[in-house]
This record gives sequence, structure tokens and C-alpha cells, in this order.
Amino acid sequence: MTSKLKLISIIILIIIVSFTLTGCWDTTPVETVGFVISLGIDLDEDDPELYIFTFSSPVFSEDAEENIEVLSTKARSILDAVEFIHKVGGRVYVPDHLQVLLVHENVAKKGGLLALFDTLYRDPEVSSLADLVICKDPAKEIIATNFMDKPRVGIYIKTLLDTLVLADEIMPSTLLLHFRQQAMDYEVGRDPTAPAIIVLENGVYIKNIALFKKDKLVGYLEGQQNIWFTILAKGAQPTFFYPRVDNEYGFITKKTTRKITPELVDGNISFTMDVDMELRLDQSTSSLSMDLSNDDFKKKLEAEVAEYLKAEFKKTVQKMQEVNSDPLGLGKRFRAKYFDVFNEINWREHYPYVDINVNVSVDITQYGIVK
Repeated sequence: MTSKLKLISIIILIIIVSFTLTGCWDTTPVETVGFVISLGIDLDEDDPELYIFTFSSPVFSEDAEENIEVLSTKARSILDAVEFIHKVGGRVYVPDHLQVLLVHENVAKKGGLLALFDTLYRDPEVSSLADLVICKDPAKEIIATNFMDKPRVGIYIKTLLDTLVLADEIMPSTLLLHFRQQAMDYEVGRDPTAPAIIVLENGVYIKNIALFKKDKLVGYLEGQQNIWFTILAKGAQPTFFYPRVDNEYGFITKKTTRKITPELVDGNISFTMDVDMELRLDQSTSSLSMDLSNDDFKKKLEAEVAEYLKAEFKKTVQKMQEVNSDPLGLGKRFRAKYFDVFNEINWREHYPYVDINVNVSVDITQYGIVK
């Protein structure tokens, strides 16, 4: 090897070693960093222009009495709140690991959430990771609660949401990123939703689906309406119950196909929703004999369930129309088919009054070994 090549090799080695050592010297001790995993936002009762921001972050110091730190402050924005807790918390607080953003319903009803969340949206890691959750109890109290046998609140709620998404009981688009996309004009004719929770003795319960008009909370879906919505919105396959006078049947959905078709006739806007469901009977509370292998009985039950679902689907859509929230994206569908007409009308004014026709077909394909 020539002396010139040796010199170049030595220089490269020095550079590599220098970078390695620099990385070691710049390492930040984990004890000095506050990884915010939960953020709660409440309205200040004394000043409607102020919010109460509550931050939760794990503590890694062996000397700490608690393994979780909860800090609250009043401020006008998330950025102002973060700057304040930097000064009083004694650590550098970063939202990169934010799991859940809890927003009290009074804050959401006030509207303007996109502007309020602006700081979080400027960090792509936060907006693509954190879930938006609406709460009826004060967010500050929820974040400060230590639920027995449950992980930290942020991790606990995040895990609960993921579980219900897998069970097709709520929509998966609860991320801050999705909320922003649907609330802005990027998706004309579709509004966002978010899960809404209440606090129980031993945990939290996702009770409702919050309905938004752009970035303002305008109402809720309740009970089994949550399930009907997921079926209409994404062809979900949930478990549901059909209450009969003499019995209650529990069904597991094996397969769902749905088609939503916009129509424009003589200036009148309407939609037809065709839903086909393949079901498995999972429960019956009656002690009476049911012979589902009998075609006449089976067809009668299928017709009853189809009529029940048709009525429930229609009531669910009517609830959305009443509060002028369009989470099914009916406006988006109408725009795709009748673009010129959509641009000439005010969709918000028409949406509450469009006719919705629902057709449901049910096929009970399985009923277990008990007939």
C-alpha cells in the first residue's frame, strides 16, 4: 500500500472514531427526558379563552416516589403549555411518544380543534401515532387516575381502542392525522368521528362515537348505533343482538358487503344502501326449540332480522343527518358521480334532507350443533 493510501485510510479511521465518540458524548440520560404519553385538554371554567392542559409521562429515576408524572397548567395553546412545564418539570418534555389525546366534550363542542392541535400536527410522528378520544369526564381527572391492574392511562386506552377496532366495534380512523384529513377540505363531503369514553369504577368504557361537523363536535351515536355505523362505513363484521319479543338472538357477522349508490332524479338527491350479511347464530335466550334446519323457520327469522337491521341502519343515518354530520362520506360519493351538480349546490344545506333507502339481505349460514 502506498503512503498516500495509508494516509487516506488513517484520515477515514479518525473521522469514523470522531463521529462515534461524538455520539456517545451527546447521549441524553433518559431520566432527563419527559416522554409525554397522554395529553388532556379541558376548558377553564373561569376563562373560556383558556384551556387546562394535563401531561402524563413516565419517570425513570430510581429516587422518584411515583413512576408516573402528571403536570397541569392553564394556557391558550399547547405550545404555551409545553413551554411552561419545561420550566417547572425539570425535564425536557417531548410528545414523540404521545399515545392518546383526551379532549373534554366542552372543548370539542366549542370547535376550532384543528387550530388547537396545530403544534401536534407539525410533528408527523405525533399525528400518525396518537389517537383522538373525546371524554365526558374531565380529562385531567382521567389522566391522573391509577386504574388497578391496568397499564398507564395512555397505553391502556390505546390498547383498548386497538382491541375494539379489531372487533369491528369502532372505526380505525381515530388518529389525529385522519381527523385532520377528514375535517379539512382534502376530503370534501366527509366528516370525522372519534370514540367517546366515560369512566367506570375499574376502567374506562367506550360508550359512544362522537360525530363532528368539520372540527366541531355536534352529537353522538349511542349503543348499537356504533355497530350499525361501522357496518355502513366499512362493511364491518361485528357481533350484535336482535331483540325479539320471546327471545334475544346473538349473531356473529361472518361476511358483510355493502354498496352505497347516489341518485339524482328531477333535482332530488337520494341514496340507496344495499347491505348483504352472512351471519352465524351465536346465542339464543329462549328455552323453546328452534329448528334452523327447517327452511321455513330459517327464512322467517332471516326476514325478521333483515327488517330489524333495515330500521336500525335508517335510524342511525337519520341521527347523522339531524346533527348535519356526514361521516359516511355521502357528499363525497355524490361529488364523485355528479361533480358539476355538487359544485353548484351547498351540500351542507341539502344533506339533512336527502332521502335514504336501505335494503338488507340476511343469510344465516351457521347455527352451531344446537338447533
